[in-house]
Amino acid sequence: MSSTVWGCPPSGNWHCPQALSGSTHHRVFMTARQDVVLIDAVQTVGTPPRPQIKILRCAPDKVKLLAVNVSSDGRRVGAAGEEGTIYWWSMEGAATALAGRVVRSHTDHQALAKQKCRVQSLGWSPVEPELLASADESGHVVVWDTRVNARRSIPLGKHVVAVLAWSPHHKDVLAVGCRHGLVLIVGLNGPGKILSKIRAHDEDIQSISWCPDMGNLFTHPGDSSHSDSLLAVGSKEKTISIWSKNTSKLVAKLILKPALAKAAKTNFYLTSLWAQPDVIVSAGSQGEVLKWDLKQATPDAHGVFQLQEVGFHTKVLHREHFRIVFSMTMSGTSLVSLGQDRQIVSFDLATEKLNYALPTMGGWVYDLALNPLDANVIAMATGDGLIRVWRSHSSKEAFDTTTLALKNSQTKVTTLAWHPRYDNFLAFGTDEGRIGTMDTQKVKNLPTFLTFKHRGQVYSLVWGTKPSSDQSEVDLESDKPVLYSCGDNMIMIHNTKNPNSPPVDLEKLIQSTNDLTRTPPNRSELIFHGDKGRFLALGSDDGSVEVFSMPEVKLLCVIKVHQKLIQCLRFHPMYLNECEEESSMSNCLAIASNESVIRIVDLKEPNNSSSIIATPTYSLTGHHSRVIAMAWSPHTEGMLVSVSYDTTVQIWDVRSEVGLANFSGHEGRLVTCLWSPSDPDVILSGGEDCSLLIWKISEQTEKMPVKKVDKPRIKREVVSHNSANSKEASPISGEVSSSNGGSAPETQISLGGGEKSKRTKKQKVVYFPHCLSDENRSRGKAGSDALKIAESTLSTLSGRDSLAFFDDDQAMEQLIEKESRAHLTENNLSAFSHMKLWTGDYREVLKQLISLGKLTDWHVSVALSCDYGLWQEACEAYARQLTHDDDHVKAASYLLLLNKVPEAIRTLAEAHLYREALALARVRLPKDSPLIQDLYRDWAKKSHHNGAYDLAGRAWAAAGEPLKAAGALAKLPEADNLRAGALFTRQADENDRAKVLAAQSLEAAKSQSNTGCMEKLLIEFPELAASQ
Repeated sequence: MSSTVWGCPPSGNWHCPQALSGSTHHRVFMTARQDVVLIDAVQTVGTPPRPQIKILRCAPDKVKLLAVNVSSDGRRVGAAGEEGTIYWWSMEGAATALAGRVVRSHTDHQALAKQKCRVQSLGWSPVEPELLASADESGHVVVWDTRVNARRSIPLGKHVVAVLAWSPHHKDVLAVGCRHGLVLIVGLNGPGKILSKIRAHDEDIQSISWCPDMGNLFTHPGDSSHSDSLLAVGSKEKTISIWSKNTSKLVAKLILKPALAKAAKTNFYLTSLWAQPDVIVSAGSQGEVLKWDLKQATPDAHGVFQLQEVGFHTKVLHREHFRIVFSMTMSGTSLVSLGQDRQIVSFDLATEKLNYALPTMGGWVYDLALNPLDANVIAMATGDGLIRVWRSHSSKEAFDTTTLALKNSQTKVTTLAWHPRYDNFLAFGTDEGRIGTMDTQKVKNLPTFLTFKHRGQVYSLVWGTKPSSDQSEVDLESDKPVLYSCGDNMIMIHNTKNPNSPPVDLEKLIQSTNDLTRTPPNRSELIFHGDKGRFLALGSDDGSVEVFSMPEVKLLCVIKVHQKLIQCLRFHPMYLNECEEESSMSNCLAIASNESVIRIVDLKEPNNSSSIIATPTYSLTGHHSRVIAMAWSPHTEGMLVSVSYDTTVQIWDVRSEVGLANFSGHEGRLVTCLWSPSDPDVILSGGEDCSLLIWKISEQTEKMPVKKVDKPRIKREVVSHNSANSKEASPISGEVSSSNGGSAPETQISLGGGEKSKRTKKQKVVYFPHCLSDENRSRGKAGSDALKIAESTLSTLSGRDSLAFFDDDQAMEQLIEKESRAHLTENNLSAFSHMKLWTGDYREVLKQLISLGKLTDWHVSVALSCDYGLWQEACEAYARQLTHDDDHVKAASYLLLLNKVPEAIRTLAEAHLYREALALARVRLPKDSPLIQDLYRDWAKKSHHNGAYDLAGRAWAAAGEPLKAAGALAKLPEADNLRAGALFTRQADENDRAKVLAAQSLEAAKSQSNTGCMEKLLIEFPELAASQ
């Protein structure tokens, strides 16, 4: 690979027998969501193999890949998507650089099935490596000759295909395993056909594997032929059967332990692989990997050779998996397996030694926690509900990990904190707001959860100094650290020895200790300084950071160098590795927020009196999105690593405020990072792409994050699927190609088919369909009907709809009633309304239309001709109907016709049309109406939520909420806005906070050369002049 990137990849897609595929070059490919992960094990002298990983994205988002296969020569990789698309790309040249490469694909399976269909298996021919076969659940096999880009399909009937395997001895023979135990041997010569059908098992086929050699181990005395192609078939019956291709007869049977098979009946998955001519490897019922020695097989009374797991026929190669294994592949001489325990295990069959056991991540990598007592132990918090404890300097393997599971596997572990005095005691927080502790050396013990639960995600956990205030709820020794948690905008102090004891709200201690009567800030982050925890820094959602002395919880200073929510706080280490003197930057606090700029403040020795810091010591600019996490180097003074939502990791030299290196190997947003405790050149990072990547700073070529352009990540060539035998491909890479090599011709659209466009004739409404039908049926009776009409003897023909026009009034009314009811049944409400109006019975029409919610303006206007009360009812019903149809302004207008002004205003406000609602309220309501103030408050809340802080500040001010107006204005960078926030805060008697905003406004005015604002601030806040 171009750079050394190793670590833990995302988890493979579960229960996909072809989730793994290996090549002879010791490379392994794995499907993980819409990605293909390339794993390359690098052996270094004296150390275990370190699997390097590369995430190759080839499918669109939200398209799960079900199978992957690499050709026998290692030059091509194919993958199958769950929606029926087949992808392949070349691995020649820069073997791992997918960017800029062409990924070819076809959707023939969708075209053949006439809908999206799952393709669970595909494979390259081992004899002709350019042929790629794939099979779907609709019973079609598509063979793609990638050399000439030609494809052909072979129908198999109504069989749901689970797995397929090319014959290694015949270039035109394919074995296909289906549900319900059927195996099809398919010949690909000519149009293709099914050569034979084998009822191998009674339950679903889960694996198929050919014998590598043509020899036949299972021969009886006197057999003349020793050459045959044998096929091993594994199924849910927990047996592996071996069949002859030539005779389609059962040759041998491999049977697992009955007891273990019964115990694993509900979730067992039998995957097997014919690894060597006389060796088959398979999964055991409890995750073990078994080696079957076929030379030990003996025939039974029927001549079928048998091997039993009980006895000496099998050997357990390893027990690295603790849950079922569902995919196996060979990579060189190594057997690679993937199981439900989210581990990839590589085992060398030649030496029968373990290469590596690589954990994979089933969710976001949320946090990395370094054990303070053993720097070689790192805990990883992930979104799959697991905590992995990694011993990074183990001589056993590269990833010597212990996996700790929570009671509820659906929860996500979001933050971790090691106890500073006990190296095996770990605290964790979840996305559900729960907090727990566990002993990492007792894997079988379930974690202990505290009774208290935050309302939302736990953002941060920290062990720190116990406050000296007398709080009986946290009854611990004063010299023992206690656990602090941050979640749902508050910080709580917990007694982990008594999980049922109520926690202490830190904010209450702060207010009582510092005599504060302010509105509590919304906390988002906390950090203690140094090992002794003398200082505590708290971050808030308004961008401020407060620093307290501990254990007194005395406010020392307020830092206001950000406007948006604080994401991360990190103090510089007091002592660097192998250095006895205290660092000169030990009092530097790095602050990251929802802004893209990192600011560092040197606190030095905070004064005992409260102070305000509005000017950062250093500013680091370069990220293109919010910065989520940071970590100082424990090796070199002033070196900082940061991760951002811009998907990159940045290395900074803080003192010179320059970027040293940038890593862009991730495929998603990043939320955690860690500097290697042993190697100053190594960084660990993780986030949304469900991978933990470990990489070297010195190998990165970019210095700063590169702004990503909105364009396709990879070039894609989509093959036309109008015909399954298409020979041509249509290249698509953001442009449309044309045959002459120039720009693509414009598409011309004719509106009239080459003739002059004609106006469409409006369809005539038929009000009397039953009458017309009767007229058509009785054309021959027209003469007799006319004579009787003239003689006024029509009554003798009663019951004829077409003659009601010539009968008495009662007959006419009956016909109109019949025809109008028919229109109502057919939902032709316009005709129904008109006909009812003819009879003068319009009240019933309006009642029907109100109940159906089908009123129109015309209906409401006609209602006034009936009576005023009915018109009012129609107006109100029509307003409700319009509100439901999202026509809120028109609905409000109809309410105003009824003089329902407050209801009209609320209708507009509920649709977030605050300007329209206020305009109506200001001209129709008294100036002191409470409804106007409510509108301003709702408008301010909505604007604040949408990030329109300028509008929110104005609305809060109009609502008479100065403190909230200050909170919105404080998030704006302009000096005048910050000054207004300071004035509003002072108006609300929050003097300390007003000083912070005033100081921040003054610094902003200096940087913006706003002398007018500076003069006003020095007059309005005289104390600022003393600090200048």
